[in-house]
Amino acid sequence: MTTSSAPEAVPVPIRVLLPGDQEVVAHLWSRRQTPDGWRYEVGLPAYRNGPGDSVEPAE
Repeated sequence: MTTSSAPEAVPVPIRVLLPGDQEVVAHLWSRRQTPDGWRYEVGLPAYRNGPGDSVEPAE
């Protein structure tokens, strides 16, 4: 018996324009159409505190 699994989501790089004309590269994970328009799941680059005094990239 074989089982089918959904393919793993692959993020698409997109450019996001922030206030002050700052531009960052983000990841588009998914989009969905709703009755009132489109909804997008976007991962923006961020940083978080790591162990000790380190800083780690996050999304």
